[in-house]
Amino acid sequence: MREQAALGVHFTKMWINEVAEPGLKIPDEIRAAIVDESYKNGLVPVAHINEEADGVQLLEIGLNEFMHSTVRTFGPGGGVPMEDPVPSQAFLDLCLEKDCAFAPTLSIIQNNWHFAEHPELLEDPELRAVMNPAVLERWSDEETRAAVLAADGFEGRKLSFRHVQDFVKTLHDHGIKVALGTDSGTPNVPMGWGTHHELELYVEAGLTPMETLVAATATGASRVPPVGEADFGTLTAGMSADLIVLNADPLGDIRNTLQIDRVMLRGEWVDRDGLLPSP
Repeated sequence: MREQAALGVHFTKMWINEVAEPGLKIPDEIRAAIVDESYKNGLVPVAHINEEADGVQLLEIGLNEFMHSTVRTFGPGGGVPMEDPVPSQAFLDLCLEKDCAFAPTLSIIQNNWHFAEHPELLEDPELRAVMNPAVLERWSDEETRAAVLAADGFEGRKLSFRHVQDFVKTLHDHGIKVALGTDSGTPNVPMGWGTHHELELYVEAGLTPMETLVAATATGASRVPPVGEADFGTLTAGMSADLIVLNADPLGDIRNTLQIDRVMLRGEWVDRDGLLPSP
């Protein structure tokens, strides 16, 4: 942790999921040391978990940030659905008591098959421009798409994904902070587009468009170091701003977040056309 702090990082992340090799899951005492040393060196410890017991242990030793977390849903949507995917009331109460926050990433799960179900998305020139070329080639193949949709266990994977969405709604309804993350930049989650799609998936999970926009902005910003010191979401004379100006109302349809007119980055309007690759 000291070596990481010397590199100037802000977070330390632990992958607490079971792994294929026996004995490689991080044991409790090492987790505790990572959390303790992170705080001592000004870092924020975060964890990726999929078992409620691991979440309880981490909360009790002081960690309260979970990323890509899908408690009781058999990892990031990749396996068979659990018979009982609902987190316990005791776990939810502990999360609230410890003021923890979750940043689930739904797009990276669903995009294992989303483009197979909706190949029309591949006709969007702006999406094509930001997609990984190898991924674009893969999903453009009709036989590949058909094989994904016909694979054994496909409906189970979709049900497992629905459990993840239910988990997000359960947390939110209990008053636990839910931020928005996407894993954008990984092969199946194109930069930019992945964030807009994640907004849709939160609304599909049951959050209102306004609640989803708050999760994507104020909630996430409030958990970024230095926690409590930055003034987010306020326009002030003499301060730079990041803004997105839309041509449509996202509160009426969350898909309207794609209707971008202008973008301001650190007080300067961005030449969006200049960012796209030339034909």
